[in-house]
Amino acid sequence: MITQNIKLGANELKLLFTLEEEKRSIFTINIAKQILGTSDSSVWNVIYRLKKKGRIEEIQKGKYLLIPAKAGYDGSWSEVPKFYRSIHNRYLFT
Repeated sequence: MITQNIKLGANELKLLFTLEEEKRSIFTINIAKQILGTSDSSVWNVIYRLKKKGRIEEIQKGKYLLIPAKAGYDGSWSEVPKFYRSIHNRYLFT
């Protein structure tokens, strides 16, 4: 088993724990701003770092998917998300 040393800062932990507590698997930048209550640049830095660490994934511009803790270090997990069809005939996450 290969382990990684992934360190998370206070704001990263606050965002992840709050999203998990609220059972939010998808969130927007505005939700992250509400949770963190910090400056826009600080929120963007948190988002950037969490993407780099594989804890969130951008699914649309400004919309992110939380990679749950149960995914482990490598981020492997599977769930069936809810989809809806837009007027442009593309599948989008709800």
